[in-house]
Amino acid sequence: MPRLFLTFSLLVLVLAGRPASAFSLLGPRAEDPGGEAWQTVANGYSLPGDIGSVKNITEEYRWNKPVITYAFDLSFINYFGTNGMAAVDAAMAVYNSLPDLSTLSQELTEYPLQDPVTQAVTTFRDSRRVNFTAQALNIMDMKSYTMSYLAEQLGLASPEWNVWTLRARETVGPLPTTNYFTIMRNFDPVTYLPSRYVNGNRYTYNIVEFDNPFSVIPIESPVDPE
Repeated sequence: MPRLFLTFSLLVLVLAGRPASAFSLLGPRAEDPGGEAWQTVANGYSLPGDIGSVKNITEEYRWNKPVITYAFDLSFINYFGTNGMAAVDAAMAVYNSLPDLSTLSQELTEYPLQDPVTQAVTTFRDSRRVNFTAQALNIMDMKSYTMSYLAEQLGLASPEWNVWTLRARETVGPLPTTNYFTIMRNFDPVTYLPSRYVNGNRYTYNIVEFDNPFSVIPIESPVDPE
């Protein structure tokens, strides 16, 4: 079976958050051992598909296995074929090719946000960079999906979706008025301080309330630099 060597899993974490970038961490959900009681569905946590809740630094989990073994079952092979298998292998190869973290600078200048030749910033206003054509056609890139899924399994949350997250919600007064208390769970990799930036893009948010189940989620959006 193919094996993925994860000796440099810490580097994966830091590469998710370069200077002017950031990283977010996953840990136990409210219903899991060690979870935080306030991270409820109503506050936007433990939603369908979530394998963990976003955490403060030192509260996260991480695998302690140096080697991960993966394989393809018959249903995957029959549906995606050899091209799908090659895409997964390519995703694994990206992580296996990462250098030892101790060989890199603290600021990770080896992975600049600017093009080394033109000095042009290589980011966009929205660092999520949605492929709208693929989205409209309901097409999923297997390599990108595998890399995202594996990062989540390693304990990394999506920084763009966790720049702002809900800590509490209360309704007061005779009108009534609802107050939302937010916190940042997106951190600068050098200072370890909360950060509003991901890949050079500053994010703000709007509070949105959903039904079925009821949940309140700060929805991030990039700030217009103009």
